[in-house]
Amino acid sequence: MFLVLAGGNALGAYQGGAYQALHERGLAPDWIAGASIGAINGAIIAGNHPQQRIQKLKQFWMVAEQFGNPIPPTRRHPQRAPVLPSGRRRRRRS
Repeated sequence: MFLVLAGGNALGAYQGGAYQALHERGLAPDWIAGASIGAINGAIIAGNHPQQRIQKLKQFWMVAEQFGNPIPPTRRHPQRAPVLPSGRRRRRRS
């Protein structure tokens, strides 16, 4: 089986659930390809033991949900910048 994972953060979050459904049915991909967030999910899947993949995907998405920010900060609204664990705000490069 060939697993192809597309880009887009919202879609990427669903990919973990899709992989979990395959795993629960005993289906495992022979090949994995992905673009953007799909490549990250694919690397997590390919880079971990089959019994740890779902846990690792969940861990990644919990962190991404905590620190991700779909609305980029602007000069008028700098509070949109995500806060890092150190308490400082992450600055985006222009």
